[in-house]
Amino acid sequence: MKKITKIILCLILLLSTNGCLKKDNLENIVINTTNYPIEYIANRLYGEHSKIQNIYPDGVNIEKYELT
Repeated sequence: MKKITKIILCLILLLSTNGCLKKDNLENIVINTTNYPIEYIANRLYGEHSKIQNIYPDGVNIEKYELT
């Protein structure tokens, strides 16, 4: 009985840590943001490794602007 319990615990441990081993490549991705504060934060975090774009044009009031 103890052997089965040890095997089950090992399987649970192995399956729960499997997601930690995956390495995603975030180089050269495009991040679309909605307003300047989010664009600024994304640029500070990922600016060297990705391209950050704002979906609104520069100098537009985002409360009154309608996206097409």
